[in-house]
Amino acid sequence: MQCLQIAEIFSQVLFELDGYVYDSRIPCLPRIQHRQESTLRALASLARTCQAFKEPALDLLWRDIPDLFVLVKYILPESLLKYDESSKTLTLIEEPTADVWARLDPYITRIRTVGIALSSGVVARDLNGETILQPLVCYLSAGAADIDVLLPHLQHVVYQAFWTNKSYSRLLLHPYLQILELPTLAHTLAPHVNTSLQKMQTLHTLLVLDALLDQTTFTHLGALRSLISLVWEVGHTGVLAFPALRQGSGPLFLRAIDSPALKGVNILWDTLYITPSAIDFLAEHHLEQEDMIDTRDTDPAAHHLFGSTYYTFLPPILNITTLRVLEVGINVVFEVTHETLLGLAEKLPRLESLRFAPSLRGAFLFVHDEEPDAWFDTIPDLETLSLFTERCANLKKLSLAVQGCLFEDATRSTDSVVKHSSSPHLRYLELWTTALPADEPDEDFIQFFVDTFPGLEEICVVLPFKPTDPRSHKVIYRARARSRWESVVRGVALSVRGLQWNVV
Repeated sequence: MQCLQIAEIFSQVLFELDGYVYDSRIPCLPRIQHRQESTLRALASLARTCQAFKEPALDLLWRDIPDLFVLVKYILPESLLKYDESSKTLTLIEEPTADVWARLDPYITRIRTVGIALSSGVVARDLNGETILQPLVCYLSAGAADIDVLLPHLQHVVYQAFWTNKSYSRLLLHPYLQILELPTLAHTLAPHVNTSLQKMQTLHTLLVLDALLDQTTFTHLGALRSLISLVWEVGHTGVLAFPALRQGSGPLFLRAIDSPALKGVNILWDTLYITPSAIDFLAEHHLEQEDMIDTRDTDPAAHHLFGSTYYTFLPPILNITTLRVLEVGINVVFEVTHETLLGLAEKLPRLESLRFAPSLRGAFLFVHDEEPDAWFDTIPDLETLSLFTERCANLKKLSLAVQGCLFEDATRSTDSVVKHSSSPHLRYLELWTTALPADEPDEDFIQFFVDTFPGLEEICVVLPFKPTDPRSHKVIYRARARSRWESVVRGVALSVRGLQWNVV
């Protein structure tokens, strides 16, 4: 127990028990979904245990808070407060003295983030503007070293739509904020947020899911040299520079930027759009996260997702020759053609991660289930996959739809397959694929994966609802197709030490 009396050790123990749950759907912005309430209760108990534990526990407890409501409710005297359940608003029924306001000081300096939800979700509760918010602004302004920064160590804000009083932007949106998330803004709030954003100088991460930011704000953000990560799903006319941008996400993102420093693009959203101003390949159809479906069954506009037209979103990407990450993680399986895949390798040779598949694995439908003859002439086989990974020598992660055959021409013997250099850097391979052809033995596939990807650490094979032999086009029982793929990847695992594998 004596080691826990050393502040540095105890703080590290607490840090490992912070209770954060992250949303990993947008890799370029690892958003905190919420904090576990059990962790918060544990930290509060530790703060009351002894003097040695008090300060480190309070630091972590108050570092990230859901709103300013908790600050006022739990620190100011209960006798001065009144909560109206119908309006979900907390009011001061008596004006506090300066000494009472001063009770907030030890906690104000601990706050780093405002807006992190509890595990029970975001609670739409408010502070009365006249009796709490405006007096709080006045109190903090009187003692602030910088009149624009009222919460001196605040770095990250998740702005909620019900924070409509302009005092919230005065308290939370200071010029030196580093991370700002604007999921949805109330229309009455937009002017206050725009004014604050135009003053920001150190913002490095921004998430905007609402179209309420004005042109002046966009122009300021587009020139901001600190901004390196952007999740942008709002409308905007014109192209902005974003000189320091490294990572980005959003359906309008690629058509609205001109950043030579960009290193990663993640296109990930739950609703697909198709409008003249948006990326051409998007279809206006909502897909549930767990559904892996051919959207052509339900929406004619989704034809843009497939064949020779779906990848018209690629030209803006191909100009970013320094790109390291390209992940199109929408909830459908993109069937990239031979030509498109090899064209990507030519234009983006520095790629380290490529995904054209859903983030959740499960049975799905291929376009060829309706048009087999057209499909088999376009989708890459494993030989094309080998060529692609050879040309993208730095590739570490790959998730792609392919034919489950080693070569396209069924008349070629396995002895005549072109031998390609191995791709030793590839660590993760996820194939959304067909059944294996009856005329190619398992041993050939095992040898292909062992020779081509000797550095693999994980391989996953995802099969459609109706697996098809890529040679005969005959539907194979899914259990039989899965059993054969399991035999192949199990054989690969015997030769590649430590390989993790799965067939879904």
